[in-house]
Amino acid sequence: MFSLMVFLSGCSMVRDYRAQPRAENKFSFALTIQDNQLILSSARLGGQEGKFVLATGHPVTTVDNTYAGANLSGNTVELAIGERFTATVRPNRAELGAAADALMAADLWRDSTITIDYMAGLLTVSRDRQRRPNDMPVFSFDGAPMVPIVVDGQTFRAIVDTSLPDTLVLPRGAREASRTDANVQLGGRSFQQIDLAWTDTSTPRIGNRLLSRFMVVINYRDRWVGLWPDPRIGVPGPSH
Repeated sequence: MFSLMVFLSGCSMVRDYRAQPRAENKFSFALTIQDNQLILSSARLGGQEGKFVLATGHPVTTVDNTYAGANLSGNTVELAIGERFTATVRPNRAELGAAADALMAADLWRDSTITIDYMAGLLTVSRDRQRRPNDMPVFSFDGAPMVPIVVDGQTFRAIVDTSLPDTLVLPRGAREASRTDANVQLGGRSFQQIDLAWTDTSTPRIGNRLLSRFMVVINYRDRWVGLWPDPRIGVPGPSH
């Protein structure tokens, strides 16, 4: 199991798509699921392709040191996603290894609402102000997007982390690092005997193996997360 724990501080956007004239306020991009992560397959950094992972729980777009050394120059770089979305970013740099060439983080969407449709493989970004929906559980957050999750009767607040390929990681405290099965409640659904990890993380994090059971909506501007149980997936069961 690999978990990206690079909650890095640093500079955010220099110039982004909000400052550019657009005919529409909504953009949709294809997502490819690779190694149980969400890859923005049409993204380019400095005109170069790479494994660019959607990282909803990370504050600042981050580029792998090796990838940056081989492909980028200077502190700023042009990001393009598809044909209409462009931004100039000043990313952090870190050792991401084989997990990603870059983490596409919250600074890209900080005044927008994103919707992740796992089944369709689609990311939709809306610049229009979104009202809180009445047809899905909605949760407010400060900082990173977080939602409540109940694990064997104990409630945690966990980061919605689409760069995490696991189900759920929890702080191990005094216990040994391990994996266990637990009954989990999330977004109005109950999951029986879910395989999860107890690790050295400081904050619980929910990954794609659980998030993919939902349509995930994150409004970064107004700071709420919506989890709509996806009826196309059917009755939830163990996620081993």
